[in-house]
Amino acid sequence: MKNTFITYLFCFFALSSLVSCLKEESIENGKSASGSLQSESTGECLNKSVAGLYTAGKTLTDSNFIEIEVDVAAKGRFNITTDVVNGLTFKGTGTFTNTGINTIKLKGSGAPLTEGNHSFLVQFDSSECVISIAVLPSGSTGSSAIFTLLGAPDSCRNVTTAGSFVKGIALTSASKVTLQVNVTTPGTYNITTNSVNGYRFAGSGSFATIGNQTITLSAAGNPLLEGINTFSISIAGTVCSFPIKVTATGPPSPPPSGTANHFPLTLNSRWSYDEDQDDTLRRVIIGTKPVNNNTYSEMEETDEMGSKTSYFFRKAGNDYFEYTFVDDYSILTFKENIEDDILFLKENLTTGQTWNSKEWTGTVENTTQMRKLRYVFTCADANLSTTVTSAAGTKAFTNVYKIIFKPQTALPNSTTFTDEGATWEALYANNIGLISLKGSAPGINFTFPIRFWMIN
Repeated sequence: MKNTFITYLFCFFALSSLVSCLKEESIENGKSASGSLQSESTGECLNKSVAGLYTAGKTLTDSNFIEIEVDVAAKGRFNITTDVVNGLTFKGTGTFTNTGINTIKLKGSGAPLTEGNHSFLVQFDSSECVISIAVLPSGSTGSSAIFTLLGAPDSCRNVTTAGSFVKGIALTSASKVTLQVNVTTPGTYNITTNSVNGYRFAGSGSFATIGNQTITLSAAGNPLLEGINTFSISIAGTVCSFPIKVTATGPPSPPPSGTANHFPLTLNSRWSYDEDQDDTLRRVIIGTKPVNNNTYSEMEETDEMGSKTSYFFRKAGNDYFEYTFVDDYSILTFKENIEDDILFLKENLTTGQTWNSKEWTGTVENTTQMRKLRYVFTCADANLSTTVTSAAGTKAFTNVYKIIFKPQTALPNSTTFTDEGATWEALYANNIGLISLKGSAPGINFTFPIRFWMIN
């Protein structure tokens, strides 16, 4: 059935009951372990290690594996597998015989398709984290790179910062610094700064050529106090430093015109959401698809039962479109399969700004009646600071668009539309995307809060 809203209303309670029963049976019989992966506030796996060298086109061996930490709550068997990225995947099976912190090994398999940094999603119980693997160019010797820090022994050269650094606000992958190094021998690198004021910077990857190059270090942690913090890096006997300013608690200024990105569509970016407490929906951008002379990013969604659904999005200027069945967000269902673009989001919005979708006319399912359908959108807040609570905890967000939209219907020859009775509330955070989706109809309310994200 193509109508997402109606499908959800009928299936939600049945599916959640079934999944809950299956989990309770597994735990009661002592078959499956439970617990949580240890991770940074950015979602990076905590105390992770990457073994072996990874070279484009070269099949992995037993020396290629990753190790991560799990806080085990209940002993039992485990089967942990990452997603497949760049031709690789990692898997580990076994039995936890002790509760508390356990280190497990996930063995790699496959052959890397391309060089570069590639991120893998690790999942266990209701938790998840990300680990990055640096793949060297084809034919590389695979040794560690030799390089020096430009600007040493004083300030690091050509440092730029991105993202917000706000007292009491957990840092995301959008908060980062870039700086320059001079490479004399290509290879891999792994850099970590000192920890200051509750946070630090780290980055890994590979250099394929020699000469001056730029590296990016992502922030992790939670700034405790406002003020200027100085971080240092030490590589091959060279040391340089850079300052970071932490502002007082509160929303930063809105992003300048043209720089906002409230719905990222970059390849391999991914998100997960609570569907029913500890059950999750997982979404990842897997590629592109041409439709009607437009190119769309394909977002693949996997639900808690393993079923997959594809969604198609594109950005044109400051406008975001979803190509879908036009009645996907309405109670009304058309007999005809009408597919079209829905303009669901804009950049540079102001509070109170409104817009309407196109209008579509079709036959109401199981009747001979004709109706027109459209959606009306309202930006209820163009610079919201808020928190979102999921089974993974509470996270704070700034620079959020709060969008309310409603389906409206009218008779075929009428220009007077009336609300259908369903209401949607979507929250979009800059450089993150959708962080919460709420739907309501008479007698029904549900929320999909974000658990995890990684934007490439």
